[in-house]
Amino acid sequence: MEAIVLGVDGTRASASATQWVAERCAREPSRVRVVNVISNLTADRHASLDLLESAERVLRDRVPGQAVELLRADGAVTRALTRLSAGADLLVIGVDPDHPVRAAIGGWVPVRIVAHATVPVCVVPAGWTQTDGDVAVGLADDTSSDAALDLAAREASAMKKKVHVVHAWGSPAWWWSPP
Repeated sequence: MEAIVLGVDGTRASASATQWVAERCAREPSRVRVVNVISNLTADRHASLDLLESAERVLRDRVPGQAVELLRADGAVTRALTRLSAGADLLVIGVDPDHPVRAAIGGWVPVRIVAHATVPVCVVPAGWTQTDGDVAVGLADDTSSDAALDLAAREASAMKKKVHVVHAWGSPAWWWSPP
């Protein structure tokens, strides 16, 4: 049985990620660890428990009997999620692409998580709904993408979809320098 770590934070993007995991669990049995990371400075422990329990309800409403573990972690989001997902098969987080300023102020947490995670990461956009779209996966210059490519291929096969492999790189500094 596959192990999924789901990061939740109470945002619309987090709700979309939770829905994505619920749909995936309905298709393929999985163990889900729902994680909410709280800061010692702004910790509202009751709100954290409410977030975790809400995600659990969504998962179990969609898949009765769903295996769910709830975990509240303290500290930096990137460090906590990458540490707690080590050894899992998949880490799922939400992202809100409609708020780039908030994302920049937050330090581009989803980008940092993807860069530091040792497992495939599924980044679910806010407002996600189940569609007939294909599967997209990012490819790095080394072997760190192997597990993500395997996962994407399995997902596409299970849903009878195409896989789109995306690779990006930055231009060398000498390529674009003002005269």
